Amino acid sequence: MTADLYDNLAEFHDLFMKEPWERLRQSVREVVGGLTADAVVLELGAGTGMGTQVIAAETAATVVSIEPSRMMRTALMTRVGGQS
Repeated sequence: MTADLYDNLAEFHDLFMKEPWERLRQSVREVVGGLTADAVVLELGAGTGMGTQVIAAETAATVVSIEPSRMMRTALMTRVGGQS
């Protein structure tokens, strides 16, 4: 798949991803919940940032997200840009 394919899916992404990320919340907490503020979590393929928000809510670590799709990245930055 290319970033262009994901660009075409971006507007529908959130319709299908909210529930799966909520189901994953406990697992995310188990994996990253014990990390301290000096740790870094690298999220590859962040999509529109729904998972980014779950990860950030469950850890004290800094979350660095990478998204190659221009459309998904735009939604990601809209969702989480400026949050610390």
